[in-house]
Amino acid sequence: MLQNLIYLAQGAFGLISFLVILSGFSAWAIVGLLIGAAVALITQARASLFEYLTLDYRVPAIRRLMYLFQLLTQFDSAKEVRLFDLGERLRRELLFAQHRDVF
Repeated sequence: MLQNLIYLAQGAFGLISFLVILSGFSAWAIVGLLIGAAVALITQARASLFEYLTLDYRVPAIRRLMYLFQLLTQFDSAKEVRLFDLGERLRRELLFAQHRDVF
């Protein structure tokens, strides 16, 4: 969070300094710089939204894989897995879930 705020301040400082330098040359250069900055901001926002939605979509599957992996590998749950003869079923489910996530 703080790192993003620092990057934002750095970018704003750079943009303002370019505006000051370009103000001596042409007003059209300032307009072009502002349009370019707006396009870059919109593109960055769309890419961030896409990344968030992708990760948000995958979280339940990742949690399920982690739970199955823990269930099959931790010593505490081994007794219950053996008692109810769930090992092979859980292994198949884990393998199927991994395969489904890859493809």
